[in-house]
Amino acid sequence: MKNADSPTLFGTAFGSSAATADITSPLPATTSTSGRASLSVGFPPENFTPTTAGGVPPYGADWNGILNMLSLAVQALQARGISEWDSTFSTDISGYPQYAVVQYSGGYYVSTADANTTTPGADGATWQSLFSGYALQSWVTSNYVNGSAASGNFSVQNVQIANYASGLGGVGTYLQVTPNGADAVAFPSVGYGNNTWQAKGNYVASNANTSGATVDLQITGAYYSNSVSAPYLFGYNSDGTTANYILATQDWTNGQFATLESLSSTNQTLNTNTNNLNNAISNTNNQVAALNTLKISTSTNKSGEGNTMVSAIYFSTSAGKLTIVYYDSTGAQVTKFLTVTS
Repeated sequence: MKNADSPTLFGTAFGSSAATADITSPLPATTSTSGRASLSVGFPPENFTPTTAGGVPPYGADWNGILNMLSLAVQALQARGISEWDSTFSTDISGYPQYAVVQYSGGYYVSTADANTTTPGADGATWQSLFSGYALQSWVTSNYVNGSAASGNFSVQNVQIANYASGLGGVGTYLQVTPNGADAVAFPSVGYGNNTWQAKGNYVASNANTSGATVDLQITGAYYSNSVSAPYLFGYNSDGTTANYILATQDWTNGQFATLESLSSTNQTLNTNTNNLNNAISNTNNQVAALNTLKISTSTNKSGEGNTMVSAIYFSTSAGKLTIVYYDSTGAQVTKFLTVTS
């Protein structure tokens, strides 16, 4: 059968304008009238018996009736596409079969059991929505589209597949989302424009550039290495070579990423250590300045005609005097006591 081979539609049911006496519709399920057709028997035996032997010809009204019923059923199916659930029909056929699809009270249902005599939508009924598992427009709008800037979410004005503009390096399409009151956000496809969209759970940015010292470079992959218990990025260097980049984490044993709080704490520690180091340097400089004020040489020479090294200045408890140790011009170490005058 071809798509063009559509059957004739029953815009008018067979016998719909027949006189009342000329049509029996609907036919009764059973009848005791001799020679009359019924749904259970059809045309009775006497319709197949010669009139010379006491038979009765089929009634035209019965013919009109059965054809009227059949054409009305086809007409309803052609108009609805899916039949309306009917309690009486359900009882007559001992229940709908599994996977039967019906419409009822504006909804569409599929039977989940054979011999199903329950009512669609009722508690405990062995019917489920034909669209079970699918996201309804109202649900998507409520959960993913509508929002407000005050709560941190924006309603989405437009979602579309857009083409790369000339000069961007792409030759295909990308997903473009435009929030209300904000600029459009682009979600590039893998390979920057080859129309292959990224798989679930693989949201890696795909910049077009694979080299360059002043541009953003492409990240081609991201993964977690169990061998070193750390996350990696795979991308390009500025010279176009590829490289793996290990990501610094707060805790190498479980791969936790460094948080803003931990970075702030580390920065405070570094600042404190830097201040302590600067204070120590300042104290040392002050001590050197004090020695210079005392005219004590900081030379490292241990002999010669120039300045020579003073190796120690201390208070001798045994002599009860301030003591200085230095090298003379011959290289000999000399110890002398200093006399302090007020």
